[in-house]
Amino acid sequence: MKILNPAAASRFNNLREAAQRIDRMLIPVRLLEQPPHEARPNASVALEFPTPMVILNSTVRQALSFLFAQCDTVQTDKTERGICFTFTVSDLWLTKEEPK
Repeated sequence: MKILNPAAASRFNNLREAAQRIDRMLIPVRLLEQPPHEARPNASVALEFPTPMVILNSTVRQALSFLFAQCDTVQTDKTERGICFTFTVSDLWLTKEEPK
């Protein structure tokens, strides 16, 4: 039986909140989410930035820095609009032995 790892779930929620903050403050940015699901070992949030883009707002820069610091992995992809950063939290699930 799988149970959600509370520490990993909390980290994911914190990442999601930071990504949502950036999405609200920067209209051209697009937020994508892959929330926890039992079929996947990881969960992620992604932000697609158009290029070129200059980020002057310190709150946005701090939130972006937080995403890089708190995730387990970062993936970058070139898109039609610009660049997409995917921030992933790994090992979301704990396995619990079922009673016999």
